[in-house]
Amino acid sequence: MVLDFESQLELGEMLLRVGRIADAETELRKAQELNKAGVFRTPDDPDRGEQLERLQTALAQADKLYDKKHKSNRLYWLLALGVMSLLLAAVFAAWVFARNRYIELESTMQVTVEAIETRQFVFDDNNRAISAERTMFVERLREDNVRLTESASVAQLGRLAATQASEAMMRSEPLIVIPQLNPSYQGDMCGSAWHEIKAEAGEIAWITLNRQIGSEGVITNEATWRPTIPQTGRYKVEAFVANHPRVNWECPTLTQIGGDTNTARYQIAHALGETLVIGDQFPMKDQYIDLGVYSFDEGDTGYIYLPDETIEPSSTRYVSFSHLRLTWVGR
Repeated sequence: MVLDFESQLELGEMLLRVGRIADAETELRKAQELNKAGVFRTPDDPDRGEQLERLQTALAQADKLYDKKHKSNRLYWLLALGVMSLLLAAVFAAWVFARNRYIELESTMQVTVEAIETRQFVFDDNNRAISAERTMFVERLREDNVRLTESASVAQLGRLAATQASEAMMRSEPLIVIPQLNPSYQGDMCGSAWHEIKAEAGEIAWITLNRQIGSEGVITNEATWRPTIPQTGRYKVEAFVANHPRVNWECPTLTQIGGDTNTARYQIAHALGETLVIGDQFPMKDQYIDLGVYSFDEGDTGYIYLPDETIEPSSTRYVSFSHLRLTWVGR
């Protein structure tokens, strides 16, 4: 792009102001050539003399700054050369010192190596003695470990035998749990709506009249069995149903009662939750109803509950309550 004299002069002055001396001088020289060639923005500009004066001033200033910069650069080079000379001298001095030190250390190391070689024989003898003592210690430790293992095995076998004996005893001796009647037995039907009977097998039992589920009123007679479990595990739960004759009921007077219920509602609370079991008491004659196998935690947190509620119409069946039998079957 070709500029005119005035624009080229302004560009050179601007570059000079921002410190770009070499570029400024180049552009000012171009302005000088454009002036000679007569390339002007305004051919008959009355300020031409002032513009030429500005051009000469700018060129003189650029030359002055350029010379100053070159002098500074020469000074920097002289300083750098002096610093490099000092560094080389320091490096050479360090090399001489290190070489002399290396010679001294090499001589010292030779003496040290000879001393180490002399002591190595003594160290080897001591090391062989330590190795022999360590081998003897390991052998004694292994023998002690074998004896401890044998003792632990005997103790473990003893605990296993005790556990097996305890489990065998629990299998052979099931838990017998007596019901807690609510209300408690008062001695007659009218006082508590319970009738006590003695089964042919000699077991004591209690019967009450049934109440149909959904009928008006609330549960009047119920019982809870709360066993004390000696060991956490699974137990078979059985409910004893006593054999008894027909009973003429009093309060109210009833003579046409159809025997024990077919739908006794046993509720078992065990370690995994609660389970409802419908037990048929009618055909049982001094026999057990199998209520299933359940997990129980050690202690008395589990229980079995039986209300007088059944499916049959109210006061048409007996509900029988006697002991429960819990037999341990495993963990």
